[in-house]
Amino acid sequence: KEMQDEIATVLDVEQEKFRKTIERGKGLTKRTARELKAKGIDEIPVDTLTELYDSHGLPP
Repeated sequence: KEMQDEIATVLDVEQEKFRKTIERGKGLTKRTARELKAKGIDEIPVDTLTELYDSHGLPP
């Protein structure tokens, strides 16, 4: 039972960390899209998406 409680706690912490990553990522993605749009680019390039994933943990 003790191990189950510990696992549940770790899962809760990890879920909250992931939620925060996604929230930060939404703003970063929107800002990136706006900057690209201002340059006349309508889609986020693969290398930029890769950077968002590698550097910020955002899933594609």
